[in-house]
Amino acid sequence: TAAEYQRRRENFVKELDFVIADV
Repeated sequence: TAAEYQRRRENFVKELDFVIADV
């Protein structure tokens, strides 16, 4: 569903943000 896709995308962005902050 679209809601699941959006949730997955938010999680991906959060992980990406964490990786960027870790660098």
